[in-house]
Amino acid sequence: MCSMNFPAEWKTRHGQQSSKRQKTSRRSRDNDRANAENEELENTESLLTQIQNKINSKQYTLQPESVRIDNVINTIPYKDIIGNVFENREKTDIHIPVITKAYEEAFMRECENAGERQCVNGQMCECMFIDSSNQFVGVEFLLPHEEVDETPAPCVLCQRQMVQKLFFDIMYDGKNFKLPIQKYGNIFGQPGEYAREVMLSCPATGPLHCMPYPFMSHQRNRYTVLMRQGTRWLQQRNVAYEDYKQVPTH
Repeated sequence: MCSMNFPAEWKTRHGQQSSKRQKTSRRSRDNDRANAENEELENTESLLTQIQNKINSKQYTLQPESVRIDNVINTIPYKDIIGNVFENREKTDIHIPVITKAYEEAFMRECENAGERQCVNGQMCECMFIDSSNQFVGVEFLLPHEEVDETPAPCVLCQRQMVQKLFFDIMYDGKNFKLPIQKYGNIFGQPGEYAREVMLSCPATGPLHCMPYPFMSHQRNRYTVLMRQGTRWLQQRNVAYEDYKQVPTH
């Protein structure tokens, strides 16, 4: 059993601590510090065990150290992962590209070509919750020239869901992450792109290193499932620059 520590200014009945008592107190503080470090290590190992169990349950072969947060965001509490994994890593330079609305919409569908893979979230993919009468798993979203990983990537909608969760953590819970929460940024405010009104943007006074570029927000009621030549696609509604009345600036 761990002994209780008392501040030095708390005197004994006789007003002084014996040398033996002082040594015992120092040993107790050292033991408490060691116990705290062991508990922190156990908590970290417990989190990695959770991740590994999730991987094993899906027959993945990656090691916990190489797991991307977006691969397990819907199966383990994302706040726990961020707090224990992301924040313990050293900050690195990460290139974040900005893509067009047209490029993103080209992936808002189910798999239709040979070699394409489904979203890593499977039956929990956000595309499954758009139209209950016409459900499908979205195709994994890949950036231009992005190499295919051993583990499939999330679809466009799951990417949006993940970033939006983390965005609200930053804006309203005061959470701060060392690494960017977005994989890419979106273009807005010009013909053919998204409207400013539907974007998530980090304010100039916020942690811009977490979200340096605007990102399209996620609402399930903004999508409609359509069939195109036997493939289910998602059509976005009320998100384009042209969908909003533009106030002329002078």
